[in-house]
Amino acid sequence: MAKMLKQVTRPAQTETVIDHIVCELCGKHSVGARGYPKCGQWDNSHYASIDEVVIYRHKGNIYPEGDFTQWQILDICAECWESKLLPWFAEMGGKARLEEPD
Repeated sequence: MAKMLKQVTRPAQTETVIDHIVCELCGKHSVGARGYPKCGQWDNSHYASIDEVVIYRHKGNIYPEGDFTQWQILDICAECWESKLLPWFAEMGGKARLEEPD
């Protein structure tokens, strides 16, 4: 028995993606979005620039047969991180630390 082949045209796939993030404190729009959870890219002044702020809580249950989790995410721009969140965090007794990625 021979296999008979035919060409089939399939329509292009349409996908909804995050275009940008809006800061929940000041309303500023990010210049893009990437990563997971989706975070705003707040600087594109140089092709290698990165300025992302990621604040989230990942909560739920993880089982071998599948995860049942949720992300609780706050969208905040880099300027509000510096001018609002870090000072508030310091007032509460916290201290942000600087680390270099592995």
